[in-house]
Amino acid sequence: MRLAGALKRAPGKYRRCPPRCAFASPRLHCRPRGPPPRAILPNPSHAPFLAALLIFQCLGESVSYVFSLPVPGPVIGMLLLFAFAMFRPNAAEAIEPTALELLRHLSLLFIPAGVGIMVSAQAVRGEALAVIASLAVSTTLGIAVTALVTRALLRRQRGRENTGEGA
Repeated sequence: MRLAGALKRAPGKYRRCPPRCAFASPRLHCRPRGPPPRAILPNPSHAPFLAALLIFQCLGESVSYVFSLPVPGPVIGMLLLFAFAMFRPNAAEAIEPTALELLRHLSLLFIPAGVGIMVSAQAVRGEALAVIASLAVSTTLGIAVTALVTRALLRRQRGRENTGEGA
């Protein structure tokens, strides 16, 4: 009996079943003790806000498809969500906990992209130089734009602090 062998290997890890359990023949259950595994969205109140995020993504996909835009649908959806949040700040505050919870698991969202790269590695092999050059240029541009925006925001913040101190 496999269950009995598992119990000998890990004593104290398993608990006795209640009398009406479906696995009650040996009166031992194979479910380990301890808390259940944590869900990605443990709070059921996140569900409507997750649905709102998905609706904006679907809207973006629809706009991109209908107008045959070269911009990806999720980017358009993000811009629509940004515009909505600008007009309704309380909606942005309500969506924030759900978005932060999703950001905690952001690395999982890169798995499909990584699998796609691995699947199409043969097709990209001939274009390796172009891919490497585009990655280098786009990374450099991204860092430069981030630095310029950060510098401009810091200047703006210092200007506000200076005018606030004088008043």
